[in-house]
Amino acid sequence: MIYGSVIDFINVQHIPYWHYIFNTADVMVHVGLWPMLWLSLFQRDPGTPQA
Repeated sequence: MIYGSVIDFINVQHIPYWHYIFNTADVMVHVGLWPMLWLSLFQRDPGTPQA
């Protein structure tokens, strides 16, 4: 916050075969979204009886 702004894009260089530019907001959405999706699909419901 030195310049009164936030980081929007990160360009990762000097990594072989890495040509992507990340939008930090999109990265944070995915960091939160995928674990919630994974848990909602593969977590057992505590109310169902076990066989």
